[in-house]
Order: sequence, then C-alpha cells, then structure tokens
Amino acid sequence: MIAAYEYIVGNEPSTGRAVGHAAMDVLTFGAWEIIGTPIEAMNQGEKINVTIRYDSDGNATNVQSSKT
Repeated sequence: MIAAYEYIVGNEPSTGRAVGHAAMDVLTFGAWEIIGTPIEAMNQGEKINVTIRYDSDGNATNVQSSKT
C-alpha cells in the first residue's frame, strides 16, 4: 500500500505579521497596501510531498519526501 501526502510549510497565519501590516497601513495612510499586498501574495510557503510505502502488515517500509 502507498500513501501520498502534500504539505505546505511556511504559510501559517501570524498575528505579529498582521499587526505589523495594520500598523504600516495606519502610519502610511493606507499606502502600505501597494507594497504589503504583493509581499503577502508571494509568501505562499513551500510545498512538500511525502510518499509512504507500507508492507502487508501495515508497517512503513519506505518514506520519501520532496520539495516542489
């Protein structure tokens, strides 16, 4: 049996980042959106694929991961 998983790492919500963007919006009277929005859009995280092979008893025999 083979199981395949896909994870996205590095795109977790961040309260600190949200507060920072809100502060920059206030300090620049909203002009920060021109810079901040593309920055956030580029921060999509990193995709990792994991494939696990199991034997007939359900024990993992091989684990492979790759970044895409």
